[in-house]
Amino acid sequence: MLSGGGRQRQLAALREIKAIATESDRNKRCVEATPGAVKFLVSVVVQSHAAASTYTSARSDDDLLNSVIDSHMSTSSPKEEALGVLYSLKPSEPTLRRILGKDNGGFLDTLASVLLLKAMTSAMPPERLGCRPRRRSIRSRTPLR
Repeated sequence: MLSGGGRQRQLAALREIKAIATESDRNKRCVEATPGAVKFLVSVVVQSHAAASTYTSARSDDDLLNSVIDSHMSTSSPKEEALGVLYSLKPSEPTLRRILGKDNGGFLDTLASVLLLKAMTSAMPPERLGCRPRRRSIRSRTPLR
């Protein structure tokens, strides 16, 4: 995994790319056409996933879930930022074929893992995720007349 400083620099670079890409459709096309840009984004996703998988492979599922729930770290990771940029780029079909045509170290496996994790967390009760149920305000309990 990246050290704290390396992770912060990577996040800063990813956020800069995202800011540029979200300014206009022209910028999105320019980022996509920049040699190595999409490859870099894909590599961040795959490397982040591989590092996290290696780190967590020796831990039980409950330990892993509890560490995610109890984490006070930023919820934004390089993988999430890179996936966000890739999504916002809306890559062209030839670019998607290039991404999928290469093994890319398990890019599809990474995407499947992300989708599975999102589905699992959305299906879990809020108290298991460490969230408190929302309390309804007094106004919402009182019927309008």
